[in-house]
Amino acid sequence: MSRREWAVDTGWFRAKLEERGATLEEWADCLDCDPTLLEMFLAGDWPIGVRNSEATAAFLHEQVEEVLARAGITVIAYHKYMKN
Repeated sequence: MSRREWAVDTGWFRAKLEERGATLEEWADCLDCDPTLLEMFLAGDWPIGVRNSEATAAFLHEQVEEVLARAGITVIAYHKYMKN
């Protein structure tokens, strides 16, 4: 996937972290990944993926569909993935 295949709403994710009083490192711990990967995600250089979107939704106290939309993943793609 190239950078142009999805558009991440970086401001929304950063605002949600701030609302929770959470850090990028805490978010990374939730996903069991390095914070560098989340910086890459926020820059549009790494896709977050469906499983990480679900964990992110729980971490941010948001609906998974909202996280998917803000991550540039369509809900249709999500539901197709979940069927497999």
